[in-house]
Amino acid sequence: HNAIGFDTLLQFYQYEFNQFESDLAEQLKYILSANDIDIPFYVCHAGPDLIQHFENGFTSGLTITNPGFYGPQSRSIRLKNRFPELMSVLHAFHHREQRITNLEMETAGIYGMANLLGHQAISLNAILANRANGNFSANPSETVKQLIEKALPVIAGI
Repeated sequence: HNAIGFDTLLQFYQYEFNQFESDLAEQLKYILSANDIDIPFYVCHAGPDLIQHFENGFTSGLTITNPGFYGPQSRSIRLKNRFPELMSVLHAFHHREQRITNLEMETAGIYGMANLLGHQAISLNAILANRANGNFSANPSETVKQLIEKALPVIAGI
């Protein structure tokens, strides 16, 4: 229920970390620096009133928000990646009871903007691939459908 944004969106706004975000950012900065990875990032939280509705039956964790699909997610086609070890460093990272459970391109920005504007937001993600171990969903549309069917009753009850 927290997101780490490598997308730089919140670099353009005055955002104050809460204590958890500040501690997480400090620990992540230390780990990245120790691995010679110098990428700006920010940390944002999901809406606490929304989180409580998704505590049972849902996995919570840290979402990584990257500004693109290829290099920012450590993929290489024809270009050499500047930080080829980034995904393995992030895979090993954990803060308190949370570990990184998802990699995508929107959540941190949504959380950050919601927090700045006094709103609450939450991101629910159907995990379609585990690149760390090479597992991919055999039926991605069914995985998404299952998440929707599981989440809609919770949302309707809020």
